[in-house]
Amino acid sequence: MKQVFFIVLYFLVVWYSYAQESNLKNFKGNTVYIYTLTEQNVLDIHIHKKTGKPLEYLHTLIDSVHTDSLPIYRFQPGYYFLVRVTGNRLAIEEKIITTIFPQLLHNGNDFQLLLYDEQGNPVTNAVVLLDDTKIEYNSELNSYCYKDRIHNGLTKIYYSGEFLFREIVVCGEKKGIGY
Repeated sequence: MKQVFFIVLYFLVVWYSYAQESNLKNFKGNTVYIYTLTEQNVLDIHIHKKTGKPLEYLHTLIDSVHTDSLPIYRFQPGYYFLVRVTGNRLAIEEKIITTIFPQLLHNGNDFQLLLYDEQGNPVTNAVVLLDDTKIEYNSELNSYCYKDRIHNGLTKIYYSGEFLFREIVVCGEKKGIGY
């Protein structure tokens, strides 16, 4: 009789631990909260990277969408913070969805920027700003040209209701460029 009691007790303990473990699995899902960033938020991030000024807008990211299946979520063009919650871990990443693809040309004398859309066609009617200086499209060179040497700065591109920011970094004596 004692053996039957201990066997039943053993199975109850095993069943209880299995039930607890399967219940915890429900809380360890891979949930992603998707926060949309405004143009001002993106500018604040750039200023923060450049000057170290604190980011004060993060508490305003109230509206979010959450999904358990990020690959099937349909992003619209824009900037996003993805906050991934896995168990008791939190991971934050930036995501940029764009239909504008810039290519920066640097010959040491001037600034030239080529813009392409999703089909690879040149974009000629965008508004391009280099540190708030408007860059005009030059039809002879088929690019957005600025007749001054390139320097560290922020390129802002506005096209078809979409905005895209790219930071330009001129580095070293060779004036190599990162975009």
